[in-house]
Amino acid sequence: MEDAEFKKNFDLMDREVLTAIESFYTYIEIHNYLASNKAIHETLNQNPSFWKITFHALEITFFITLGRIFDDDPKSHSIHKLVNICLQNPQLFSKESLAKRRIGNGEKPEWLDNYLSGAFEPSASDIRIFKKEVSKLKRVYNSVYGDIRDKVIAHTEFNDPIQISQLFSRTQIGEIEKLLYGLYDLLHLLWELLNNGRKPEFGIQTYDYKERISRTTQNVLNVFRPKNL
Repeated sequence: MEDAEFKKNFDLMDREVLTAIESFYTYIEIHNYLASNKAIHETLNQNPSFWKITFHALEITFFITLGRIFDDDPKSHSIHKLVNICLQNPQLFSKESLAKRRIGNGEKPEWLDNYLSGAFEPSASDIRIFKKEVSKLKRVYNSVYGDIRDKVIAHTEFNDPIQISQLFSRTQIGEIEKLLYGLYDLLHLLWELLNNGRKPEFGIQTYDYKERISRTTQNVLNVFRPKNL
């Protein structure tokens, strides 16, 4: 497989994970911010139908996107397909491939040999770690979120309000955050391995997407702040 084909699959999954993150944290931030800003809350309540459909759209976007990410269909562009591409094409992560990426269309830089000597070249078992991580995340998704996506959001298998409420009551914000972090972390580590030859270490990186989305959402909501405040 050529780098361009791998990048196409990687970029697609990267966009999906970012969409899930953006929709989830935007939904949460709007709720939290309105709860602590009574004046803005009252202003927005003047047009409740608009905000009701906005919340609904964010919720649907989150669950549908999460469903696409974890889709088991071999034909689907899912996180499973991306990891399987990695397993089937270990040469993508060789030092030789890394050298070609670093050289590009130019001349070999003087520092390259020294750089490659410290680069991490994964074995087949090293690459399988990504598949193990995906399996852990998929178990979390299957615990309740897959049912919500399949039986409530994408289809109407569940139409009893009590039954739907009981299903949603099993969701946990902290669990969703760990799920989204795991997906983002996996993609980041895969990118670093491919482009920089860095050995993947799961669960130690920190990312600022939550803070960034919070600031962006607050900037939008502040537009509705009464001018006398």
